[in-house]
Amino acid sequence: MTTHQAVFLLVGLAAILVATRLAGMVARRLQLGILTTQLYSMLVVMALVTTAMTGPVLKPVGTQAQASTGRGAGHFAGVTYPH
Repeated sequence: MTTHQAVFLLVGLAAILVATRLAGMVARRLQLGILTTQLYSMLVVMALVTTAMTGPVLKPVGTQAQASTGRGAGHFAGVTYPH
């Protein structure tokens, strides 16, 4: 396993742990009535929409970086990321 793969694995595991903790916090607030189901639904829709928007919004940034540096979208701040 390369260093980059290990870093990506650790970041992924950390994201899973944070998401699990956040899901527990949201469930408790729903049970206590602090967070309404309507607000929770809006938060879920917002998360899905922003996630779906990320790829199309960042694609021009990668294309612009490739054109200006000639190195491709896998390069960022001097580091090459696997595709």
